Amino acid sequence: MNNSENPTLDQPSGDVSTRVFTSPDIKGLKIRSEALRICRLYVGENWKQLTPDDVCLTRLSGLTNYVFRVSSLKPEPKVSPLLLRIHGSVGHELVIETVTASILAERNFGPKLYGIFPEGRLEEFVEADRLEVTDLRVPEISSKIARNCAKFHKLSVPVMKTQWLLLQTCKEYYSLVGALKPTDQSEIKAKEILEQLDVDKEIEFMKDQLSRSTSPVVFCHNDMQEGNILSRVEDKQLVFIDYEYSCYNYRNFDITNHFLEWMADYEVTEPPFFTFNLNNFPTRDEQMHFLTEYFSEMGMEPGSKVIQEATEEVISEIDLYSCYSHLFFSSWGVCVQYHSTPGSCDIPFGYLEYSSTRLKLYQKAKERLLNSQK
Repeated sequence: MNNSENPTLDQPSGDVSTRVFTSPDIKGLKIRSEALRICRLYVGENWKQLTPDDVCLTRLSGLTNYVFRVSSLKPEPKVSPLLLRIHGSVGHELVIETVTASILAERNFGPKLYGIFPEGRLEEFVEADRLEVTDLRVPEISSKIARNCAKFHKLSVPVMKTQWLLLQTCKEYYSLVGALKPTDQSEIKAKEILEQLDVDKEIEFMKDQLSRSTSPVVFCHNDMQEGNILSRVEDKQLVFIDYEYSCYNYRNFDITNHFLEWMADYEVTEPPFFTFNLNNFPTRDEQMHFLTEYFSEMGMEPGSKVIQEATEEVISEIDLYSCYSHLFFSSWGVCVQYHSTPGSCDIPFGYLEYSSTRLKLYQKAKERLLNSQK
């Protein structure tokens, strides 16, 4: 049979079979056939000359999405590797992520986009190294991240301009706590901690505190951790990826959240597969270095009184935005745990333990914040 005329592989209608991509068997015929079908539909060209047996899938790391490198096992016909992303999140954030990916691709600020469909997207595979958490404090890399962050914040994106979207999402995620079904003692303990939270009270507390913030509202990435920052092999330029939580938000949230990620290590091989080292939070000098680079990219003169005042303003609100970050990502752990599929290839990660850990950190940050206001 001429594979280029295979009616199943060239079928343009019907949804992408998301369940296929949750299978741990990435060498199976079904998953390779579905990946090839997507490549043929959105790229065409030489992909139409390949069969499922020619396809090589490599699963890439990710905490919420199913991400694959799709390539050919054959030297001919020549095809460039692609990145296939199947969404693991749900709701309005998918719309914003798709819009953001499209805009960044058009402006050469993100990977080239080949296809968008309800369940995910197909994009350029960037030959790049993913940063390690220890890279974040390397001055040269920190400078690049800061300048990329500033460029991101300059974007004008056609989505809701409200600064409350992330907080609303936080409340929605926490509403899922009661439906969680912990499977071991560690998860049971974590759920008990989460159930003690008065969500409405804490949301109102955050609203009250944020309403007094001096931070401008800009389009934020909201998840600038090392796993979402790539270093291109060819020129060492940094590329931000994974925009599923991007939205308009307080600028100081994005910066503070990045600082908090210096403390987290997601490459731990033993349960719960993460650690937080509070001693790794950036020093004042490291904060000043990052912020000077950020505001320089924003057009401020290095060493000027204006840039000094701007950096001090961000630093003065670190406790406030630490609260916000911890509260949101605690709720994130609840949401991902709720939507996890038993028996699938879900990434091994203690989402409930992570959620309860971030909640404890929220309570400590809240105490610091309130003490500073006395």
